[in-house]
Amino acid sequence: MSVSIHLDTKGFDKGIKEMPKKMYAGMKIAFRKVGDIFLEKLVMSRLSGRPGLKRTTGTLARSFKRVVFGGNIRDLNMIVFTDSKYARIHEHGGKIKPKKGHALAIPLNAAKTSAGVSRYKSPRDIPDLWLYKRGGRPPLLMLEGTPMFVLLKSVKIKPRLQMFKTWERQEPKTVRILNTAVGQVLQRF
Repeated sequence: MSVSIHLDTKGFDKGIKEMPKKMYAGMKIAFRKVGDIFLEKLVMSRLSGRPGLKRTTGTLARSFKRVVFGGNIRDLNMIVFTDSKYARIHEHGGKIKPKKGHALAIPLNAAKTSAGVSRYKSPRDIPDLWLYKRGGRPPLLMLEGTPMFVLLKSVKIKPRLQMFKTWERQEPKTVRILNTAVGQVLQRF
């Protein structure tokens, strides 16, 4: 009596060759999902008011992008980025000083829209503004007796964006999404 085992190496070899391609496709979708969930969480929790930033124009929120790249499973990568010059200062905090001129013109309520955005690109765009010096306090730019701007040598921005902390808090969900994607690919074989 004898037992004979025959292994179908053609099917096995085909599966081994196709596995990286299938894994790449599944993981690429999972990476996109992770990036999209992260961006949604960042915008909803950190760019929609306290404790994060008050959203006025939405420019910073719209500036965040997610890109998945790489031609195979070994090179697959995802990056979340922004081209906004303001994101770094909101993430890490710091001091802002004027680039040109002697002071920053910070708009007061009379110079802002209801969304909190300045009505004017620059105080220089407003005719008939006059300087009101207040002895030991920052000067004001006035229009017809109404304070429009306060002039400051610098402003300190507290770190409030917390993009990296938001990413770290999402780690358990990220691991679940990626593990599910691997499991789904392996189930197809």
